[in-house]
Amino acid sequence: MSNKETVIEPHIWDAFKKELVKGHETWGIVELGYRQPDDTAKPKIPGKIMLTGFTDFCPYTIDMDFYKDVRTEFTTDEWLDILLGAMDYNGEGYASEEQKLAMLTRLLPFIEKNLNLIELAPKGTGKSYVFGNISKYGLLTDGGKVSRAKMFYDTARKTLGYITGHDYVAIDEVKLVQFNDVNEMRSILQGYMEKGRCDVNGFEVASDAGIVFLGNIETDNMDEYQNMLTELPTLFQESAMVDRIHGFIKGWDIPPMQPGLKVSGWALNTEYFCTILHSLRDDITYRAIVEQLVEVSDEGYERHIEAVKRIATAYLKLLFPNVRSVRDVNAKKFQQYCLRPAVRMRGIIQKQLAILDKEYKKDEKQMPTFTLREISDED
Repeated sequence: MSNKETVIEPHIWDAFKKELVKGHETWGIVELGYRQPDDTAKPKIPGKIMLTGFTDFCPYTIDMDFYKDVRTEFTTDEWLDILLGAMDYNGEGYASEEQKLAMLTRLLPFIEKNLNLIELAPKGTGKSYVFGNISKYGLLTDGGKVSRAKMFYDTARKTLGYITGHDYVAIDEVKLVQFNDVNEMRSILQGYMEKGRCDVNGFEVASDAGIVFLGNIETDNMDEYQNMLTELPTLFQESAMVDRIHGFIKGWDIPPMQPGLKVSGWALNTEYFCTILHSLRDDITYRAIVEQLVEVSDEGYERHIEAVKRIATAYLKLLFPNVRSVRDVNAKKFQQYCLRPAVRMRGIIQKQLAILDKEYKKDEKQMPTFTLREISDED
């Protein structure tokens, strides 16, 4: 049936237009009727299928200010459990706060633009589930052949790849990844991970999607002080590529999935939660707060600085969304839950870089010192 055979009467459109055009995906129950033809009219009016009603499936509306404000009603421990519940996990099933935070670290690319991470972990910790099932705004790709056409731009079909239209692209089973053209992918991946855009045969591809690499490694290799990348394809053993990964998730800090970790009872609606995370990507006030708070030692390596600030910003959005200005920040908690974890995540990347390339052992490529500024009354 073509659009010429259907009609929405003006009064019906006025009644339901907000629900019908509120997002790029609209799901609901459509009620249809039939408008009888009128052969006496000049010109004749043909019969048409018409919309008579619409019931939206979406059980919520997004109120960002409410979400931010309600954070103040919970302690940090309670908030961690709420976030885990929204991911379908039971906070009470974790043995420690460290385990909870390790799991929540997987959400950082959901909430911060162009954040590139790598997670290496044992099997069974739920990597594929989190990146493939929690958010409709992200994409999980299976391990196997990864081509420029699929990831970025198909020059033959003139169609954009996975990287556009998503908040992140997670490449699963990175140990098994094969590139059709390694040299081409090296150039395009490095360019995109650096700037959020790349050139494909004269066509510029731009996106704010982060790239996440997921892989299982042997237990003996789960040590940040030795080369953890030996099981990965050679492209991921090159310092130029690794340097463009902002942070490392220690997947072995996340417990294997078990019945006690499955959420039961009431929890924050997952789709609502991920829509909130998606919306928070556009909020630049959190990065401005981080810039005001964080002081870096002189002559720090720029990629280390940017990575730490980007990760710390993501943590701030996730754990303390109620913060509206630097005055709202609890410095001790920011240090504990945002800055130090960000430095640790980038610090593992730095250790791997120093193992791969002696250039990163030089003073100018070492991790700078990150401290908090004292905020005066005028700030």
